[in-house]
This record gives sequence, C-alpha cells and structure tokens, in this order.
Amino acid sequence: MNRAEIISAIALFVSVLSLLASVLFNLRDRAHVIATCRFMPWWEENSAHVSVSVVNAGRRPIILRMWAGAESKEKWVGTSLGERGTGLRLAEHERYEFAIEKHELIAVTPDEDVSIQDLWFEDTLGRRHPVKDAKANLARLKAA
Repeated sequence: MNRAEIISAIALFVSVLSLLASVLFNLRDRAHVIATCRFMPWWEENSAHVSVSVVNAGRRPIILRMWAGAESKEKWVGTSLGERGTGLRLAEHERYEFAIEKHELIAVTPDEDVSIQDLWFEDTLGRRHPVKDAKANLARLKAA
C-alpha cells in the first residue's frame, strides 16, 4: 500500500466511526419512558394498593397526556394528567407516582363498566407506554 491508500483507509475508518457515534448520540438524545408498578399489601393504616411510577429516563422532556386502565384492547378508560387535562411534563429523569386502590379497579362509563386489568400511559404523540408487571400486580390487588 502506498501512502495515499493508507491515508484514504484512515479517513474512511474515521468517517465510519463518526457516523456510528452520531447515530448512538442521536438515539440517546430522546425521551424514554419507563413505567413500573408494585403491589403494596395492607399494613397498619394503609390499605392494599398498587403503586404506579413513571419516569423519563431519556434526555428530552416528554408530555404524558393520560394514564389508562384497560380490560381489553377495545375496552379501556383513560384519566387525563396535569392541570385541567393539559398533560404532565416530565423532564430528564423526572418521576411521577400515584396509587390505585381496590375500589378503583372498576370504572363506570356511560356505555359500560370497565374492569381494569392492565395499565399504560399515552404521550402527546399518541404513543402508548405499557406499565411493567401491571397485569400481575392488579390481579394481586383484586385478590387482596
């Protein structure tokens, strides 16, 4: 290999490395929602409930529009977040928590009653973010 070919190969290697770094930083530079829940059994003054937590683990802020409880894909009921339903803005590494008690597992709507068996959050772009272990923890709450 002559000198020009070596310089060209090094330039190609640096360009590919730069492209990979750019893709990696672009993927990291976005909102990433992690939603989890835990079953909390009855003790002393607290009734049994499911503690739901959502955190923005990404680098960009995200606005969550609602959390929803679903019986099936077609049967669900949503609760708006934020003041007057404007949404809840989560900045980088910001957390939002709330609790669901046993009496809240049945939602009465004008059409029919919905028995909540699964949970998810929806952002302003319409993407749904499922809550990890929601089905199992809601079943434990229902049995408690």
